[in-house]
Amino acid sequence: MVLKKIYVTNSLSFMPQQLMADRDIEREKLIKDNKLNETKKKNGTKNRKKKSKNLFQNLLNQ
Repeated sequence: MVLKKIYVTNSLSFMPQQLMADRDIEREKLIKDNKLNETKKKNGTKNRKKKSKNLFQNLLNQ
């Protein structure tokens, strides 16, 4: 497997594998602290509100 580095305009570089590993570590911390379900509920509620708002705006614009 070849690891690719992606270069960002301000000369910082990162590897997608590192980003995914960081994400997984953060998720494991939430599981360990028993906060994963709490976080999922907050994000789900936020997303549902956004979708509902967009739906109503689209209906009103028609």
